[in-house]
Amino acid sequence: ELPVLLVPGLYVASDELLDWLDAYARAGGHLVLGIRSAYADELARARLEVKPGRLAEAARASYQEFSNLLAPLPLVAR
Repeated sequence: ELPVLLVPGLYVASDELLDWLDAYARAGGHLVLGIRSAYADELARARLEVKPGRLAEAARASYQEFSNLLAPLPLVAR
């Protein structure tokens, strides 16, 4: 049985760490992410993909904060 792993402030993370966290969740571990987890790469550059990037499938949640503000911005919950 895998314990709960809290990841409250993982703003900057390498792809390798995100892959490890994803594997942990896929193996049955309980992964609790905080806001803006996996937002930036190891050089603190904002990731261009939908957030939380490589953890989106494991988290079963995602968001994209970039949009054209001149057009209506739909809000979708999955």
